[in-house]
Amino acid sequence: MDKKESSNFAITVKKVVLRIADSFVSFGKNPLRATRMMADMIGVALLKPFVFFQNHVIQPVYKHYERDLEEVKMRPVEEQLERMSIGTGVLLVLLFFALYLIVMLIHGWLSP
Repeated sequence: MDKKESSNFAITVKKVVLRIADSFVSFGKNPLRATRMMADMIGVALLKPFVFFQNHVIQPVYKHYERDLEEVKMRPVEEQLERMSIGTGVLLVLLFFALYLIVMLIHGWLSP
């Protein structure tokens, strides 16, 4: 690997790391906006390859995700957070720990 290739690789890695850091900062400022944006990006990415093959079925769903993603991106990050009840927060934490426990049991990390 010559000097130019290693320089290009380093620049690419730097861009990726900075993009990931920006995502964490955005999530920290407004978690609900970041979560919705991530769900829309996943929907667009998963449906994009199928738009050309299954045009009648997939096209409206893809357009919905694409439109919603653009709308969410246009909102300011400092937008007011939507409130949720404490019960919803506790439920989300319990679901996370339940999934974590299932993963640990499946991979045998809790076995003696």
